[in-house]
Amino acid sequence: MIQGISKFKGIFVAFYACYDTEGNVDEKKIAKLANWYLDKGVNGLYLTGSSGEGMLLSEQERMRTVDAAMDAVGGKITVIAHVGAKNTQEACRLAAQAAKAGVDAVSSVPNIYYPLPEICIEEYWDALIDAARLPFIIYNIPSTTGYNLSLNLFEKMIRKPYVAGIKTTSPDSSLILKMKAIGGDNTVIFHGEDAQLLAGLSMGATGGIGGTYGAMPELYLNIYRAFTEGDMEKAYLWQQRATKALTHGRVSWTPGVASMKAILAARGMDPGGVRAPFKTVSANEAVVREAAEMIEEWIREGY
Repeated sequence: MIQGISKFKGIFVAFYACYDTEGNVDEKKIAKLANWYLDKGVNGLYLTGSSGEGMLLSEQERMRTVDAAMDAVGGKITVIAHVGAKNTQEACRLAAQAAKAGVDAVSSVPNIYYPLPEICIEEYWDALIDAARLPFIIYNIPSTTGYNLSLNLFEKMIRKPYVAGIKTTSPDSSLILKMKAIGGDNTVIFHGEDAQLLAGLSMGATGGIGGTYGAMPELYLNIYRAFTEGDMEKAYLWQQRATKALTHGRVSWTPGVASMKAILAARGMDPGGVRAPFKTVSANEAVVREAAEMIEEWIREGY
C-alpha cells in the first residue's frame, strides 16, 4: 500500500468522452472541458471510466483522450486514468501509456464479460500495477461488472505495493467503514454513488468520483466544502439540490451519462453526444433545460 493520500481527496469528475459532430474523439473539446473543470476548482479528473464511455472507445481513442487531457491540465490537477479493458494485454498497454503520459494514478474494474474467480481478478490487477508502476485505485462497480469485490480480495490488494485504495460504487455505504478498518487511515476511498456523496463522506470516504459531477461540479464541491468545514446543514442542502437536479434531468430511455452530457451542453459546455448503442439526449429536452436552469439558479443563490 502506498503512503500519502493528500492528492486523492475531494471531488473528482468522471470525465466525459468528447466528440465532434461526426462522432470522433475531439482533442480540442477535451482540452476545453478539462480546463473548465480546473477553473471550477475540482480536485481531480477520472478519465475513460464508465461516464467517459471507456468501454465504447477504441484503445487508440482512449490513449488520445488521456494524452489530450494531460496536455491541457497535467501537473495542475490530479488525474486518474481508468485502464480496464476486455483483455489483460490491452489493459496493460493502456496502463503503460497512461504512466508515460504522466497521470497520477491508474484504476480498473475487474476484467469484463466473463465471470472470473478472484485469483484471476487479482492477477489481472497485478499485471496492470506492474505495467504502470503508479498508485492503483481498484474500481468496484457491481451494477455494470456483475462482480462485487469481496473484503477478502480487498484486504489482499490493499496490502500490495502501489495499491492506494478503491472507488466503490455501491449503495451500501457501510462498506466504506469496513474497508477503512481493513486498510487503515491512509486508504484512499472514493465514493461513487453520487446521490449518496454526503453519506459516503460521513462514513469516512476521502472523496467522491461521480458521473453527474461533470454536469454540476459546483454543487458537489459545495457538499464537500461544507462537510469538511463541519457544516452538515449546508452539506445536506447541497446534496438535496444535486440529487434533485440529477433525478429531474435524467431521461429514462438511455443511460444516465447521455442526460448529464445534455445538461452540461445546456449550461454552455457541449462535449458532444454519446456513442451507440447509447442514445444522445438533446440539450433542448424540457427536463434537461429545467435541470440546467435549477443548477444555475442555485449557484447564483448560494446557501
